[in-house]
Amino acid sequence: MLNSADSWGRAMFWLEHREWAAAEGVLLQLLELGDGPEPSLQDALGYALLMQGDYHLCESILAKVSDHPDRSFWVSHKLGDALRGQHQLLEAASWYERSLQEGSISPLTYRNLIQVLWSVDHRRAIVLLEQWLAKYGNSGSWLEGAHLAADLLPEPDICLWLHDHGLAGILQQRRLLQHWSYQLNLDACLPLIQQNLGDPWIAQFARRLNLLLSTF
Repeated sequence: MLNSADSWGRAMFWLEHREWAAAEGVLLQLLELGDGPEPSLQDALGYALLMQGDYHLCESILAKVSDHPDRSFWVSHKLGDALRGQHQLLEAASWYERSLQEGSISPLTYRNLIQVLWSVDHRRAIVLLEQWLAKYGNSGSWLEGAHLAADLLPEPDICLWLHDHGLAGILQQRRLLQHWSYQLNLDACLPLIQQNLGDPWIAQFARRLNLLLSTF
């Protein structure tokens, strides 16, 4: 890389402060003056471009080091993000899967993979969750990622899967109570409420539900 550590430090400063365009400018200068592709440099530049929504250029930059022996798993993860931004969902999924194969333990990789597979075919996401449960057990980054995906997806199916396997967190349980209350499914609501009355949100939900029922 360029012999000036100051420029790299400035780029990291701009990234940390979410000044993406400023970071991009410094990193492009470093890239132009360097003597070859540097995975950490390309990775950082790809991130700056990704956060500005320049998905095509991000893909182009990261692809140059996608097979570099010194790359981190974040290169594949960000390639997945870049392709997802271009609505190439199956290709994005393959890069998230590769990131996991390369050692990613980030819940974000698991989350994003679930989200893109869900957009392609709901069943594929559920099958993958079953595989992870069998492989990793009922804890770890995969479960954190599943929780994050469940909170973001428009349908509650992942929340339901987590609940059925005893893996739902409090946010997923809250969402299920909302879902079941809209369906007037009190048989599903009541056991979940009784198990979680220590949660302020659920306690308030229970009070409102009791008030509603008392009017009938």
